[in-house]
Amino acid sequence: MYSRPPGTDGIPNLTIESTKYNAYVGDVEQDLNTPRPIVAGGTGATTARDAMIALGGELANQVVTNYDSFPFVSGSFISDNAATASPLDGYYFSGIATAYNNSFTVLHAYEINTGEEFVRVKTTAGWGPWTGPRLGGDVNIASTTPSTASNTGALTVNGGLGVGLDIFAGGNIHAGTGTVYLTPTQYLFHNGTAFSFSTTPVQITSAVDSTSPTTGALTIAGGLGVVDNVVVGGDIHGGDLFAVHPASATTGKLYLGNSNAKYLETTGSFYRFVADPVVVASTASAVSPSNAALIVAGGIGVGNDISTGGAIRCASTITLDNGGADSPELVLKSAGFPAFNIDNFNGTLRFFDTAVRMSISSSNGAVSIPGGITGDLHVTGNGYLQAVGTSDAYQVFADETAATKGYVGWFRSSNGVRLFNATAGDGIIIDPAAKIYLGKGIFGKAGTAGAYDVNAHNFYWTGSAAQAWIDITNLGNITITCDYRIKKDVAPLRSTWEVVKRLRPITYTQREYTPPGATQPLFVNDDTWRWGFVAHELQDTLLPSAASGWKDSPTDIQSPNLLAIVAALTRALQEAMERIEALEAARAR
Repeated sequence: MYSRPPGTDGIPNLTIESTKYNAYVGDVEQDLNTPRPIVAGGTGATTARDAMIALGGELANQVVTNYDSFPFVSGSFISDNAATASPLDGYYFSGIATAYNNSFTVLHAYEINTGEEFVRVKTTAGWGPWTGPRLGGDVNIASTTPSTASNTGALTVNGGLGVGLDIFAGGNIHAGTGTVYLTPTQYLFHNGTAFSFSTTPVQITSAVDSTSPTTGALTIAGGLGVVDNVVVGGDIHGGDLFAVHPASATTGKLYLGNSNAKYLETTGSFYRFVADPVVVASTASAVSPSNAALIVAGGIGVGNDISTGGAIRCASTITLDNGGADSPELVLKSAGFPAFNIDNFNGTLRFFDTAVRMSISSSNGAVSIPGGITGDLHVTGNGYLQAVGTSDAYQVFADETAATKGYVGWFRSSNGVRLFNATAGDGIIIDPAAKIYLGKGIFGKAGTAGAYDVNAHNFYWTGSAAQAWIDITNLGNITITCDYRIKKDVAPLRSTWEVVKRLRPITYTQREYTPPGATQPLFVNDDTWRWGFVAHELQDTLLPSAASGWKDSPTDIQSPNLLAIVAALTRALQEAMERIEALEAARAR
C-alpha cells in the first residue's frame, strides 16, 4: 500500500516548503508509474498484455508471423499463408497454445480448410519439429474416403511416394499409366491401353482346377488376346475364344481333338464345322428365343429341308425361298398328313385351310404383328393388346391417310400413362401415384342434359386457400377458412369506427370483360342491378387481405374477403352498441 514520506504533512498557518512539497509530488509520480505487485492490488506489468499474463489469463487470436520467434502465451492463435516455420508452407492455421514458465510451450495447430492437426513442443532445449498427418512419426488416417483417381481418397500425394518397407493394401492399387517395379529390372508396365510384363515369362504355379469363368489358377474378367499359339492340356470353359491366323486378320481355325482334321473354321464371312455333323446333345425344350437347346442370336440360313419333331417358334421372320421356281410353302402336319398350308404369292401371305377358320392362339405369350393388319382385328376371351417398347410403349391412332391423330401409351421417363390428341398437343396423364393431370382443364355443362361451355375450369390449392380458375384467369377463392387451428397471433380487433365510415358501398351492373390473351369474353354485359364494393378499395380501406389479387392484375379477377368485411362491420356495430348503451345509461340517471 502507498505511504506518504515523512515530513510531507502540511502545518496549519505555515508556508509550505517547496523542497518537501516537490519531494512528495515526485514520490507520488514514481509510485504511480512503478508496476504494482499483485499483493498490493496491481499486476506487476506496464502493458495490458503483460498484465493479462501476470493474472494467469489467456490471450485470444494471437497473430503469428514467425512460429520460431513468436512469444506465445496460453490462448488461441492464428496465422496466414505467409507465416514463417508453419506446419505447411502456404496454408492458413488456427490453434491453441499452452505455455508454462516461458520454457515449456505446446502448440496444437489446425489447417483451416481440412481441420488436420499438427503439434509442436518447446522445451528448455528450444522448439522441436512439427508432427502431424503429413509430417514425421506414425500416422493414422481415420478417413474412409475411397480413392477413385490420383487426386481423391483419404490420403493424396501430389509428388512421388517413396516407401522403405512393404506396402499392404486392403483394396486395389491403381498405378495409372506407369510402371510397377517388382525388382530393379523386372516390372509391370501400363502404356495407357494395356498392361505388359517385362522380359521374364509369367508363370502361374497354382494348380487350382477351373470349373467356371471365375475359378481356376488364372481368372480374367475380360477377354484374353494371345499373339502366338495356345496349347491347353484340358478343357476350355468360359466366354469368347478368338482364333485368328497370323497371316490373316479375318480367318482362323479352332482344332478339336488331336487329329488336326476336325475343326471350327471362320472364312472371314461365316463359321463352319468341318468333317462331322454338329449334334446338340441338350434335350431342353424351346420355350423362347433365349431358352432352348440351341440358341442363335441372328438368323439361320439352311440349304436343305428342315425337319422338326416339335413346334417351331419364331420371334422374328421365317423366310421360305426355293429359288423362285414355285411359291415356297410352309406345311404343318398332324399325324403325318398336311393340316395347314401357308404360301407367299405375289407378295401376299395366304392361309389355306378348307376345314377351319384361320386363328392365332397364344396362351403363354404375346402375338406380335410388326407390319400391321389390313382389316379388322378381334381379341376375344381373356386376351389383350400389348404395346412393348424399349423406351416408351404406346399405340398410335391414324386415319386412312396414315396421318397420326393421337396415341395412348406408357412413357418411361415419367412412368405415367398418357392419352394425347395429336392436334391439341395436351392430354390426360395418370402418374404412378394414380394422380390425374389434365392438359387444359375441365369443360363444364349446364346439368346432365345441358350443352358444354367453351371455357376450361381448373382448381388450384395455394397452401391456404382453394382458387377457381377459368381459362387463364383466377376468379378467387372458393372456400373461406376460419378454423382456430390455422390461426396464430390472435388478438382482439381494434376500433373500425373510422374505417367503416370510409367504406364505399355501391350499386352496379355487370359489363363485358375479356382477360388478356383470351379469345372470348369471360364476363358478359347484363342489366341486372347488384350491390357490393370495389375490391381494391376494400384493400386500401381495410387491409390488403380484404380482397384477392390486386388491381388491374392480368391473371386475377378480384374477389372480396367476406370475413374481413364482416369483422370490420361487426366491430363497428359493437362500438355503436357500446355508445348507445352508454347514452341510455346516462339518460336513465
